[in-house]
Amino acid sequence: MQLGISLNKLISALSFSTEVWLSLLLGAIVTVVIAYIIYRIQKKEAKEHKQDHDAKLEEIKLLHQQDSEKIKVLYELILQSQKGSIGEVEAAVLEQKIEAAADKITEQDSDHAQALKAIAENDKEEADNLLDKISQQEHDLVELYKLRAINEYRNGYYSEEIKWYRKIIELEPDNFDVFTKLLYALSYADRGQEARELALKTLETVEKDTSPDKNKIYNLSNVIITTYSTANDDFLQAEPYIYKALDLAKQLHPEVSSEVGEAYNSLAILLMRKHQLKESEEFFLKALSIKENIDEKGSFESANVLSNLGHFYNKVGRYQDALKCDEKAVKLRSAALGDMHPLMIYPLVALSDTYTWLGRFNEAEQGYLKAQNIAETKLGLDSESYFGPSFKLSILYIRLKKYNEAEAILENLLEQEANKGESESTNSASLFERLGCIKLDQNKLDEAELLLRKALKIFQKLTPDDEEMMLNTIHVLTRINSEKGNYEEALQGAIKVQEILIKQGRADTLDMATVESGLANIYTKMERWTDAEQIWSKVISLCEEKESYTLSLVKYMTHYAETLEKLDKQSEADTWKAKAEELKTKLEEQNTKHTEI
Repeated sequence: MQLGISLNKLISALSFSTEVWLSLLLGAIVTVVIAYIIYRIQKKEAKEHKQDHDAKLEEIKLLHQQDSEKIKVLYELILQSQKGSIGEVEAAVLEQKIEAAADKITEQDSDHAQALKAIAENDKEEADNLLDKISQQEHDLVELYKLRAINEYRNGYYSEEIKWYRKIIELEPDNFDVFTKLLYALSYADRGQEARELALKTLETVEKDTSPDKNKIYNLSNVIITTYSTANDDFLQAEPYIYKALDLAKQLHPEVSSEVGEAYNSLAILLMRKHQLKESEEFFLKALSIKENIDEKGSFESANVLSNLGHFYNKVGRYQDALKCDEKAVKLRSAALGDMHPLMIYPLVALSDTYTWLGRFNEAEQGYLKAQNIAETKLGLDSESYFGPSFKLSILYIRLKKYNEAEAILENLLEQEANKGESESTNSASLFERLGCIKLDQNKLDEAELLLRKALKIFQKLTPDDEEMMLNTIHVLTRINSEKGNYEEALQGAIKVQEILIKQGRADTLDMATVESGLANIYTKMERWTDAEQIWSKVISLCEEKESYTLSLVKYMTHYAETLEKLDKQSEADTWKAKAEELKTKLEEQNTKHTEI
């Protein structure tokens, strides 16, 4: 009985527990289903959100890339204008391209675009203001510093350009491209020795690598070549780097490329210095052809080759050809960089040299003064770039017998050399030589000889194998000996200078005419009239062949007439006197016309 009761209670309990259990189980199932549904919804939303997020990221990335491409378009334009790769027509096209790109650029980058435009237009004040504004928001300091460096370069402030490149290198020590730009900036700022030492040290490291980077070797070699040409050192020392750069340029770039053209230009300068004149002209013309055929960049890049080719033509007595090259070079650089950029100094001096050879002295003076002003304003009075045009101006003043003006320039330059601790430099030797020329013209023979001997001693000490450096000093000493009556010594000196010019391939240049006029003067003083007549005739023929109708030719004709009188050839003498007077009148009229212009 008791067992039955207990059993009934257990069954009742089990029945109750089963209902509860079933209820709980059902609730759990419902909860799981609901959770699963929620999970699926959330997962779908998350997926959609991720897809939407990714799409937005792609959109942002795409927009960023598009803006970057637009910035790249602008940046390429500014890099072209940095090299001055725009002429008069191209400048207008450049502005249109910048305006078109700036219109499409995002508002956020508009300041960046306008800064690039201001740099391209040489508007330094506007560019500086925009770059200052960008610097308050800009996170990419490297890009900002690059723009600042380009802005300073475009306006010819190399010391400031150097500062910004150094800041980039502090942030990116391995940025070789910027390091190379720094070296070039140092060279242009008359710190060629510093640039060369850095370049040589880096080149040594690069070449020690198991697989040396040819591009780096090529760029460093070019920097070294530049330091020799801008630091007024002996360019012959650059010879191994010139051939290295040429070989690598041909390996790394097409034959018709700016790099190969530049390599030919350097080789042509080297060959000119080695007096291999035929080969020199060949490579100058190759370089010019390449530069002029490299799309729009050629218009500016050819300017440097044109100036060098003009110097070559002056050297070999082709003055009209030189004039065409020099005038075009000045026009191209002025259109690209403006009239006050330091890169205008070299073509202005080259053109002024040509004007001097052609007797256009007022134009030569204005050119030297303009180059001098640019150098003083942008690089300082103690720069090599200031020394060059100032020294050339003093030579012109001596030729025009403006001795006070010439002496003041020379004394000032000597003081600057002494302040730099270079009282025995080749520059100082050249200054002593020119001061000696002034004393000679003033018939102060002992003072003149003392200064010339001092100059020759320095040249023999510093450049014992460079006859060209000593050429003019020997020539002036020859004149002094002639004036002192030391005719045999004077003859030996004149013959020595003739031999040097012949060795250099300059036998038919106006330099030879100048030397031989001195020889004719010696023969005149020795009363060797027949020898003098032959030399004067040769000198006049050479000047006429070179179309050098200058006051020097007037003087030669006058001396020739006097010599003919001594030989009792009065009729011929009268003819040459009349020719001399006619040429003198014509030159005075031309000089007045050029002055008015």
